[in-house]
This record gives sequence, C-alpha cells and structure tokens, in this order.
Amino acid sequence: MLAAALFGSHTATDETFGNRTDLELFEQEETTLAHASPERLAEFRTARSCAREALRTLGEPMISIPVGADRAPVWPAGIVGSITHCVGYRAAVVAKREHVLAVGVDAEPDAPLPPGVARAIFTVGEAAATRGLPAGINWDRLLFSAKESLFKLQAHLEPGHRIEITQVLADGTIRTTPGPPGAHIDARWIIGPGLIVTAATAHRVHQRPGTAQ
Repeated sequence: MLAAALFGSHTATDETFGNRTDLELFEQEETTLAHASPERLAEFRTARSCAREALRTLGEPMISIPVGADRAPVWPAGIVGSITHCVGYRAAVVAKREHVLAVGVDAEPDAPLPPGVARAIFTVGEAAATRGLPAGINWDRLLFSAKESLFKLQAHLEPGHRIEITQVLADGTIRTTPGPPGAHIDARWIIGPGLIVTAATAHRVHQRPGTAQ
C-alpha cells in the first residue's frame, strides 16, 4: 500500500492499480461527465470507488461524491478528503474533521517533469528544496506532486493562507512553511512501481500528529 503508508491515525485510505469494474453508479456524479471518454469514465468511477471504500472504513455511508464548482470532490458534512489518479493508479484518503483539519494526496508517474514546468510553477525557495539530494529519483516530479497535495489540503483550510515547501528529505518527509493558526502540517512522500505518491495532513496543534504507518 502506498497511500496508507503516508497517513497516520484518524485517516482511512483506499487504492487500486488499474480500474475496477461492475461498480455502482451514482447519477449525481455521472452527470458531470456526460461527454467523457470511456477511459475517463472508468478512471473517475474507480477513483470514486476508492473514496467510498475509505468512507466505509471510517464507518460512513457509501454515498455520492459529486464534483463541485471548483472541480474538487464534494465530501459529506464533517468529512475532509482527497482523491488522486494517474496512469495505472487511483487512491483516496478521508478523515473526520473533528480529528483532522485537512488532507491532500497526489500521484504522479515516476518520470522527469516536461521541460519548462519547474521554472513556471516553483518558487525560488521550492526550487532549492531538493538541492543536495542523491541522484536516482525524479525530485522535480516529486516536488510537483507535493505541491499538488498541499494545494488540495489548502482548499480545506483558512482561505488565502499559502503553504510552501522548504525542504524535501531523503527519509520520506517534506518540510513546509507553517500552516494557518491552529494547524500543524505533516507532508510525506513514497516511491512505488513507476509512481511517486505524496501526501499532506493538517493536524490540530493540540493533537499529537499521527505517525505514518
């Protein structure tokens, strides 16, 4: 398990390598993909299946998870969550807001970023966050993925508060600028078969952050 290794207590994850078949369809979700290709539909349905399985692990009903106006998943009241999908991999993480403020997960192919992308999206500080790390890992893609995880996490937090990456460590952890008042940010990464997966969790400061399992 990749995603499960990146999140600690009070979270639930589910993942799959490839698409699932014979899934229950939810009309409220399907209407947003009326003109999608069969491949996109299969990807979407499988990722939503992962999210429902994660909700079931939390003891929540397996309900529709529609797409919001900002294209992000609309989670049930009291739930925070995140979904990711890339070629050959789909995953989701959820948590109850009473325990976890926000979560974000992202998966990317383990390959270099296309030319010019890093310069366009990384701040000066972020571009230096992987300096001095050993060769053999596509650190630029990992940094991109970590930014995606943090972007998803920030959607659940105080509007306008920007969290930036300050250092990526070879031990699988990522340091960031502070979260908003009352939040502690825990960011991590892992390499899988052809994949880079990153995760970010915002814990309440009075709660000891969960240890990744």
